[in-house]
Amino acid sequence: MYCAKCGSPAEAGWKFCEKCGTPLETAPTAASQISAMSPQVQRSNEAAPASTGKPKTPMSKKTKGWAGTIAGVVVLLVAAFLILRMTYGPSNPEALAEKLNAAIDAKDSATIASYVFDAESPLLAEDRMQAFQTSLEEEGTRTFYKESILNAIDLAESQAPAESGEETFSDKLRKELDGPNANLPSAAMTFVEERSWRGSKWSVHVTPVSLMAESTEPTSDVNTSLQLGDLAGDDRATVENLWPGVYAYSGALTSEYGSQPFDGTFETFEYAEPNVILFEASMMNKVSLEFPAFESAVTLNGKPITGTPGKSITFRPVPQQLDLKIEANAYGVDLSGETSIDVAEYPEYPLTELIRQEAAEKVADLAYATMKDWVKATNSGDRKQLTGFDPNGTFGDYLTWSLDNRPDTRYALGKVVVNPVNIRFDQSDLKVNVAYEFSDSDNPELTTQEVHQLSIAENDKKNDWWISDYAWGYIPDASTNIERVNPEFDKERAALSKSTAADSPSNVTNAAASGNDQMQASASGSVTFTEDDAQAFMTDYLSSSVTAINGREFTQVSHLMDPAGPAARESADYIEYLDSKGITESFEDATVTGFKSNGDSTYTVNTRESYIIFNKDNEAAAKSFNAAYKLSVIDGQLKTHTLISTKEIK
Repeated sequence: MYCAKCGSPAEAGWKFCEKCGTPLETAPTAASQISAMSPQVQRSNEAAPASTGKPKTPMSKKTKGWAGTIAGVVVLLVAAFLILRMTYGPSNPEALAEKLNAAIDAKDSATIASYVFDAESPLLAEDRMQAFQTSLEEEGTRTFYKESILNAIDLAESQAPAESGEETFSDKLRKELDGPNANLPSAAMTFVEERSWRGSKWSVHVTPVSLMAESTEPTSDVNTSLQLGDLAGDDRATVENLWPGVYAYSGALTSEYGSQPFDGTFETFEYAEPNVILFEASMMNKVSLEFPAFESAVTLNGKPITGTPGKSITFRPVPQQLDLKIEANAYGVDLSGETSIDVAEYPEYPLTELIRQEAAEKVADLAYATMKDWVKATNSGDRKQLTGFDPNGTFGDYLTWSLDNRPDTRYALGKVVVNPVNIRFDQSDLKVNVAYEFSDSDNPELTTQEVHQLSIAENDKKNDWWISDYAWGYIPDASTNIERVNPEFDKERAALSKSTAADSPSNVTNAAASGNDQMQASASGSVTFTEDDAQAFMTDYLSSSVTAINGREFTQVSHLMDPAGPAARESADYIEYLDSKGITESFEDATVTGFKSNGDSTYTVNTRESYIIFNKDNEAAAKSFNAAYKLSVIDGQLKTHTLISTKEIK
């Protein structure tokens, strides 16, 4: 006897197939066969002898009750067995794939999770499920899972072959994913078969992935953070145990001074190693601060910062607006300052800018006081009244030159001008261009301007500044210039005019008494020069000066200069200065506008000069100047002795 449904063998008397639970049909008895016969056959048998067996005893009510109960329990057990088998789960990979695909189309994370093989998977945590549900809104996530389903079907070795000509679900899914050549991912998802008395059940195993953020230029002072919705990254900016998917993220690169935010979406599909978002460091606001060459205390947005004196250090990320403060002891003098800057406008900023204005004000006070005392000392012939200079520096030579060489000339100081822009803070001193305007008794109607680059150093005897050295300089007319004006200048210059006539004979007498043969010979007329001679000489001298500047070679003009005069030393220093700035010049024209013999073998020449000046970027600017020179005579030739003044013509 065999089961009509599954074909399993069954023994006589079984009411149900033990294999599949299907009710079994029992074989018909002889009596039932006879009862089924026709009446004619029955009648032909009536004459048969009666049966000799014992009559059957009817079942009692109690027996019938127990039999019915047992039969009912058996039926219920068989029904429960069948139900449990039928509801156990997808019985093959195709069925599982179809259910997962439907859940993906419905964006139903809970249904997808219900088919996960490992009930203890960290993917099933509430916060991970919330993140996964959000990720399912992204088409890229849904496409990934469809591709993974197809890949999992292909990897399931237990997949039974389909009947000939039947289209499987995997065939349908391939068509949805653009055919059999779909780019299948790695096995982040696999199908798992479970076997038990209930039959076969197929589940899905999903490998968790992690997402981390890194800076493209990692440094110890910049921290990286990452956030996926309510999921915060750990101290490595990593979020672990995620469902593969496309996630919207936010994050930041943060320092002690500011933070640079980042956001976007990222495909987090790689399971073999962390998926890495790179935060581009170049997007951070940054500022490079150059520290002074001396010790200083600096704050950035109220927080102390440190750096090596004279070196630059970059801070990032920082807010776009910065508040900077500095306190410094510059060459024995306390200076301080503060400002606000926009790092988009000033990505590089020298911190000395904060003290530049205060330093310029102090230099202006020092230079004005020094030159006022120079006027007093020169006019009185008392060099003890000279102040504000280092006796071991070259500026002392400048201050005493008039006392030694023009003892009868009197002076009146007009003003001192300092340009804060060109201050340079070096390690041992400060360099700044300073202009002096004055008149003298030789030409009281003429206002002379001299411009020097002064070296300001520490006067350790007074914890103050003094002037140590000087070189030729240049100062433009600018609204930022700081001036110290002598309110008595007009009165003092008028007094010079009144004394000129009385002082002239004394000058002649002193010149004769000096025993200077060269001066005496010149005054006697043995060597004389005209304005035309001066014009020719100045044109040659000025054009040679430009050649020397551009060639950075002083010898190209030194043969036209008096080696004993200050102009020679100043020109050599000036050539070096222009070289450091990358400046070159083109000589255009020079016209002598004034010529005067001083009666001591020297001449005063006034000129109007024109140049084209090129900066280090080769940008040109046309400039003209009024200048005054003192020329001396050596071996019967004119030589430049002193650049008395130069002033730009606006």
